Amino acid sequence: MKALINGIQVTLNKKQQEDVEKGWANQPLPVESDVKREAARRILEIAPEWKQRNLLAQAVKLTAKGRSNWTEDELAAWEAGEVIWSTVTAIREASDKIKRMSPIPTDFQEDKRWP
Repeated sequence: MKALINGIQVTLNKKQQEDVEKGWANQPLPVESDVKREAARRILEIAPEWKQRNLLAQAVKLTAKGRSNWTEDELAAWEAGEVIWSTVTAIREASDKIKRMSPIPTDFQEDKRWP
């Protein structure tokens, strides 16, 4: 099924076609800013802004100290920070992938599309 979105003709996927058939066609299709908001929500859920600032400050401090001078606690803190940042990176990559889809799936907020 074809649809005209913002003046551009696109082919709807099966889920979007089902939505149209169910009468949900009057709902606007998601746009890039919707995906960015969802990514931000997911990132802030695991790393609120205060935690991100603390991790950054800790990384600066530890980098200046030099890895060979870290205590066991500092190494553990660094590794915990790396786990958080790798999850944030995975969320950003998922967001980028979803934003490249045309059209953006109406179910983009579902957990199956995110790490």
